[in-house]
Amino acid sequence: MRIFSNCKSMLNETVRELFARGQSVKDKTIQGKIVTDKGYDQREIIGYSYRLNKFDDIDEMMNLAKKYFNKEHLEPEFGKAWFDDMIHNPTLRDTWWEKSKDLSAYWKEFGLNKYDNFDYSYGERLICQLDKLIERLKGNLYSRGAQITVWYPKDIGMIGKRVPCSTVFQFLARKTVDNGDQLNMILTQRSCDTINFFTLDVYKAVLLLKHIAKEIDVNVGYLIHNIGSLHCYAKDVPKDRTW
Repeated sequence: MRIFSNCKSMLNETVRELFARGQSVKDKTIQGKIVTDKGYDQREIIGYSYRLNKFDDIDEMMNLAKKYFNKEHLEPEFGKAWFDDMIHNPTLRDTWWEKSKDLSAYWKEFGLNKYDNFDYSYGERLICQLDKLIERLKGNLYSRGAQITVWYPKDIGMIGKRVPCSTVFQFLARKTVDNGDQLNMILTQRSCDTINFFTLDVYKAVLLLKHIAKEIDVNVGYLIHNIGSLHCYAKDVPKDRTW
C-alpha cells in the first residue's frame, strides 16, 4: 500500500499509475446503461489502495484536478455542497450537482430515472446511520463496528439503475504517541471514475471524517482508500496524455 503525506502527491501518483499500467476494459456499461461510443473505452486498475496521512492541501488538490482535467465540478465548493445536502436535505434527491453543467449533463444521461429524480441519494442512505455511529463511538471509542454501509442487498439486482460507488465508510479511533486519540477512516469503493469523481470522493470522505471526529471530540487521523475498480474513460483523458 502506498502511503502519502499530502493530497497533491497522492493525486499525481494515482493518475500516473492508472495511465502507465492500467489495462483496457471491455465493459460497455455506465450505471447499467449501454454505451458504444469509443470515447467510453476504459483504462482500469483492479484493487487500488493507498493511505493518505494529511489533508492540509486538499483544496489545492481539487483545484489541480480541475485545471488538469478541465472539469468545472472538481473544486471544493461542490464537496461542501454535497455535505450540506446530506446534513440538511437527506430525504430528498441530491441537488449539489445542479450547480455544474458537466454534472447535470452526466446525471441526466446516467444517474436519473427522470431528470428530477435520483434512483437514490447518498444523503438518504448515510444520514440515518450517523447518529447511531456517533453514539457507538462515544460508548466505545475503539470499536471495530463503527461503519456506515451504503450498499444495500437489493442493489445487486438493480440492473440499469444507479447504484452506489462508495459502499462502506468505516471509522477506527486509535491512540497515537504524538496525536493522542485520533479517528481514522477506511473508505471502500466498488468503482471510481478517476477523472470525473476521484478527487471529489476523497474530498467528501475527508469532510465526513472531520465531522465525525468533531462530534466525538478526537483528533482527525488518516484516510485509507480501497478501490475495486479505479478507471477512466478515453474521452476524459487530456490531449497531452496517451493511454
